[in-house]
Amino acid sequence: MRKKLLVFFAGLIFNAAFALNGTMHAYPGNKKTEGSPTCLIKITNDSHDDIVVYGTYDDGVPLRPFIIYAYEMPHYISLYNENVGFCHSGMDLGIETASGLKIYNAYTWVNARIRIVSGWLKPYIIVD
Repeated sequence: MRKKLLVFFAGLIFNAAFALNGTMHAYPGNKKTEGSPTCLIKITNDSHDDIVVYGTYDDGVPLRPFIIYAYEMPHYISLYNENVGFCHSGMDLGIETASGLKIYNAYTWVNARIRIVSGWLKPYIIVD
């Protein structure tokens, strides 16, 4: 019984680590996907719509666009550039629904938290 419980928890930890790794979007060219916890932008989609996130770092390097599905766990964009060893101050970030409706397009500072929630006619943004 102990072996089964141990295997269950080991599998649970492995799956959690894999899932969290899939929601971290590192600076292009970084070898590690982990970022500094103080050098992130957090995006949470608490709406009924799938969203597409795209952008450009403040040094002109484009972010690889990604999709956050409705009510999916939060995604994190790392602003840490390990090639030069510093954290970018922010990035131009755009968010639109899967149907192409723009809901956010602004310069976003490091450590910002963006939350998309369902509105009456369209999703709207809460930025902390």
